[in-house]
Amino acid sequence: MSDGTQNVQSNQSSLAAWLGVRPPRRIPHPFIAGQWIEAGQLWPAGDSGAYSNAAIQGDMDGALRGGSWNYSMVAGANAVARGQAGADALMLSWLGKMKATLGWMGKEVGSRDGGYWYFFLVSAAVLARKGSPALAALAWEWLDLWRFWSWTGAPITGERSALPGLHLWTICDETSDFVAGRGPAPATNPPTLDRLLIRAIMPELEQLRSRPLANPKWALATPVTFFVGSDSAMVTLDRGVDANTLPVLIGKRALGSAPNRATTWAPTPPWGAVEKDGKVDRIREVDDHAAAVVQGAAYYTSTIFKAVDVPLPAAPIKVYHLGSGSIVPDGAVAAAAQAPPPAPGPGGRAPTIAGGSVMPKSGPAGCLVSSLIELGVIAAAVWSLVAVLGGP
Repeated sequence: MSDGTQNVQSNQSSLAAWLGVRPPRRIPHPFIAGQWIEAGQLWPAGDSGAYSNAAIQGDMDGALRGGSWNYSMVAGANAVARGQAGADALMLSWLGKMKATLGWMGKEVGSRDGGYWYFFLVSAAVLARKGSPALAALAWEWLDLWRFWSWTGAPITGERSALPGLHLWTICDETSDFVAGRGPAPATNPPTLDRLLIRAIMPELEQLRSRPLANPKWALATPVTFFVGSDSAMVTLDRGVDANTLPVLIGKRALGSAPNRATTWAPTPPWGAVEKDGKVDRIREVDDHAAAVVQGAAYYTSTIFKAVDVPLPAAPIKVYHLGSGSIVPDGAVAAAAQAPPPAPGPGGRAPTIAGGSVMPKSGPAGCLVSSLIELGVIAAAVWSLVAVLGGP
C-alpha cells in the first residue's frame, strides 16, 4: 500500500473520529483487515501526521502532478477542525485557487466513486462548520455547486465513475435527492463509512437544502452542462481529464421524486471487466480520450468503450452551466437544430443507442485495485454473514 493511500485512509478515519462517528453495531474496519469496530465505539482515529501542514502541502503538490485531489480536502478538513495553526490559511489559499483556476473538485469533477464524491462533500461541510469566515464562505460555495447539480435532476457523474456497480442507485443519489428537496435523509443502514459520515454532516446538508439556490462562478477542469427537459434532466462533461479511472461523461435521469428513477449513461454499463480470477479491472491510468459533443443529441466517443448516442430530454429544454455564476438558463437550446453527428473520434464511431449493455473493447488491463465502493459492497456481504453467524 502506498504512503498516499495510507495517509488518506488515516485522514478518513481521523475525520470520522472528529465527527463522532459511532457504528450502531459491530462492523469490520474498512481499511484494516481482521480488525473490527465495536457497536457504539468511537471511530478509531488514524495517524495525525497525515494532516500536518507539510502533509497537506504534499497532497496539494501531488494533485497538481496528477494525483488524487480529494487527499488535500480531507487532510485540510482534519487540520482545520482541530484548529491546527496555519491550516486555515493553507486551505483558504487552496480553495481560492480551485475557484479561480484549478476547478471545483479539481480533475475529479463529479465522480460517483465513493472515495471522491462523499469525501469532498464531507470535507467541505467540515470546512464550512469550522473554517474562518472567509474559508467557510468558499466551502459553502463549493457545497452550493453540488446542490445546484442535484437541483437540476441530472445524476451525479463524471471522473472516476466507470466502475462496476456505480450505475446503480446509491447513497450518492440519496444524498443528491435530499439536498435538492426531493427525498428523505439518506439511510444509515447498512452502516458503511460513507453513510455514517453523511449522517454526521446532516446539520450542514439541512442548511444547504434550505439555502437560496446558487450556482457560484467557479473554474472547472472540463465544462459541465445540464439539459433539463419536460421528462428528464441530462448532464454532459465535455471530456475526460483524469486517466486514473475512466469517466462517465453523460447521465440522463427521469424527473420526479421516486428513487431508482430510470437513468441512461454513456458509456453504457456494465463498466470495467472481470478477470478470470474474479478481480475487477478498473482500467486505471489509461487515457481513453473520452469526449461528449451535443449536436441535436449527445454523442459520446472513447478509445476503450463503444460510442453511444443519447437523445436529449423532451422539449422544452433549459440549458445551465455549472459554475457559470447564474441560475438562469442560457437559452441556447441544443435541440433546436438537429445537426448531424460529429465526425468519427480516435476510436471510430460504431454508435449504439444508450440503454443496451456495452462491454469495453479489449485494451490495457490496468491496475487491479478495488475502490472504496467495491470494499463497501464486500463489507455489506460480510455484515450480512455476521448477522447470521454472530461474528468471529
